[in-house]
This record gives sequence, C-alpha cells and structure tokens, in this order.
Amino acid sequence: LTIEAGRIHAVLGENGAGKSTLIKIMAGVVAPDEGRMLLDGDPVSFASPAAANEAGIACIFQELSLIPDLSVADNIAISNPPRRFGLIDRRAQRRMAEGALARAGADNIHPLALVKDLSLSRRQMVEIAKALARRPRILILDEATSALTAADVTKIYGVLKRLRAEGLALVYISHRMHEIAELADEC
Repeated sequence: LTIEAGRIHAVLGENGAGKSTLIKIMAGVVAPDEGRMLLDGDPVSFASPAAANEAGIACIFQELSLIPDLSVADNIAISNPPRRFGLIDRRAQRRMAEGALARAGADNIHPLALVKDLSLSRRQMVEIAKALARRPRILILDEATSALTAADVTKIYGVLKRLRAEGLALVYISHRMHEIAELADEC
C-alpha cells in the first residue's frame, strides 16, 4: 500500500480482513508481526501512538477518545496543550481549538462546551478537530462518519476534499460504498 499526499485512499475489506489492524500498526497502537513501513522512503516503526503523532500520523478511530467531563478545548489540546510560564495557556488553547474546529467544519461548536453535553455527531466532529489540531501529514479515518448526521457527513466530505487539495494524505475506511465512490481516489 502506497499512500500519497493529496490523495484519499480507501481501504476496503470484510470484517476480520485486517483493516483495523493495519491502521493500528500505522498509528503506533499495535506492533506488526512482519512486514515493513516506510515514511519518506525510510523504514519506521512506532512504539506508541505518540511516536506516530510525532511523525505526522493522526488516526480517528470508530471509538471516540474524548473525555466527557472536559471541555472541547481541553480535549483538542490534551496531548500537547499550549503553555505559558509552565502552565496551560487557556487563551491560546481556546484559539487552537477554534482553529481546529473551523478546519473540521465545526466552528459552530463552542470550545468551552463540555463534551458530555454534545450530541454523538458533535462529539465525532470534535474528534476530527482534535486530529487536525496535530497538523498531521497522514490522516487515517476508521468509520469516522458512522455516528454523524447526514448534514455532518456532507460537511465532512467537503472538509476531506479540502484537506486533500491542501496536500494531506488521507486513509479512509468505510463500509458505506456511496462514501467510497464520493471520496476515494484509490481503493
């Protein structure tokens, strides 16, 4: 599998085919039994999701990774909050969250809202913003639209097409064939 910048690559297969295992390897969640992974032609292996993030790989899994009792801004910046004098810079964190939400097409979500007060589809939009806040080179989406409303899915299509035009490499896993037909450059 060769993933190129500025392309949306769909990964298809039956349940148990290894789609989720593949992306977990790419995201540093699981170590591969065999094979190799290259990034810019150099062999890589990630000991943790943090290492994959550091290399520019962000993943949005089916299961949300948000903490319900924290704000949207806290969740978006949780892995690397902006700091000032050793403390979290709340203003900078809010600006960061606003930018990520706008990039995800979800600028109508307030950064100070508690995640637990959001609908499931709004939470998924926050999850996407959280991944985009890391400024990834490769964005992996595993059934990312399964919890979204039809209106949010349409927004996500626009966001993904814009990200592709910006040169982001996208790996898209979905069982919805109409989504694949709408978005994928390769399957």
